[in-house]
Amino acid sequence: MRKRLFILRFLIAGIGGLGALRAQTPATNEPPPDLAKPAAEAATLRRQAYALHKLAAGGDKQAAAVLAAWKRQGVGNSRLYVNVAKLEKLAAERNDPEMWARLGLAYLRGEGGVSPDAPRGIALLEKASDAGNNSATLNLGLLYFLAQETTEVPRDPEKAKGYFQLLAQRGDPRGTMEIGWIYRDVDKDPARAAESFEMAGRAGIVEGYKKAGQILRFHPEAPIEQRRHGLELLQKASDSNDLEATLVVGLAYLGGAPEAPQDPTVAARHLTRVLESCYPSLHNRLLDALYGLQPGAKGGGPTPAALAARQQGLRQIEHRRAADPAVEKFLKRLETARKNRPSIQ
Repeated sequence: MRKRLFILRFLIAGIGGLGALRAQTPATNEPPPDLAKPAAEAATLRRQAYALHKLAAGGDKQAAAVLAAWKRQGVGNSRLYVNVAKLEKLAAERNDPEMWARLGLAYLRGEGGVSPDAPRGIALLEKASDAGNNSATLNLGLLYFLAQETTEVPRDPEKAKGYFQLLAQRGDPRGTMEIGWIYRDVDKDPARAAESFEMAGRAGIVEGYKKAGQILRFHPEAPIEQRRHGLELLQKASDSNDLEATLVVGLAYLGGAPEAPQDPTVAARHLTRVLESCYPSLHNRLLDALYGLQPGAKGGGPTPAALAARQQGLRQIEHRRAADPAVEKFLKRLETARKNRPSIQ
């Protein structure tokens, strides 16, 4: 799985731009992202591509349709459009950092008629990065951050952090987002990770708000003020159409907590948005949370206390059915989801 994630991360961040794609909500009625546009959130997109593959493998037809559209246009398969000889000629004529960056990726991957050549690929990326190309800087950081899956480039998180810091200094929030991942996964420093993620969120990367919110709200030692702030950040991600954050916020208000007093109406509005989405995986996560279909907390399901609180919230929602249209809508959607999940009948 880690190898697959590495391939997708490096592929998406380095193509030269896939455009913006909302997390959890790919639109099959729109064309795939324009390869000519710079990727404003490439560091986020690589995880979204990975999520699309997981959803498609689980039977999600819309995710499969998006991946098929990408394949038709050559997204994720640069062999369809990379011509190294032509790029080298144009790069020499124009001295274009974007072309140096694309050449560097071609040599790293062994595409466009050349054999893999990591030293040359890195040198070209460094040349592009020194000239101010942010995509090259990002790819160098990702290369050293995730290089345990390669044989020629040693993993070096500190070196990776240096590239990400340079990216952040240039005003690119992708660098701040990646620094957050290093704090979380390498340094094991959740407080600094949350700070970096939140900064990325304020700069426009919605996933930053979500990751910061998850850390602050679910950290076992977080005081109530931090947990409350974490919920606020999750709400910001939800307001930007992140359905995973919407699910977390809805469950918080359904079950009640010191940072989120029980509010069945607010819970119903959030959870209805989840059930109105076309993602069976999110529907199943909601049903698991409401009915305890997975084993305890370590296995991904709710603890007995959380399950009891959510069941109490459902009962309160039932009592408001006749008086609140939002509650009525939620309960109808929930019943439809239950019918599609025979194990809870």
